[in-house]
Amino acid sequence: MERSFRITSRAEVQISEVFSWYENIQFGLGSTFEDEFKSKLNQILQNPFQFQVRYKSYRLAHLSRFPYSIYYLVTTEEVLIYAFLHQYRSTQSEKF
Repeated sequence: MERSFRITSRAEVQISEVFSWYENIQFGLGSTFEDEFKSKLNQILQNPFQFQVRYKSYRLAHLSRFPYSIYYLVTTEEVLIYAFLHQYRSTQSEKF
């Protein structure tokens, strides 16, 4: 079954901030980050159950080259990208 996907406004802001941060460090690095994010998102959409449930019903997919993770939920109709967080940030401080 093909599911649609949706990114929360919170996650959109987080992704945009990370893109800008990497682009400010080195021109083009933000684009490299964006490519990896899109690749991981496509991987999630192809098989949303391949990543483990790590917090309540949220699944977690780590990027390979950047220390960030995609937190998402799978429902019968969609994949909801809920948050995009640094891997070393404590999930205890985030409200899920």
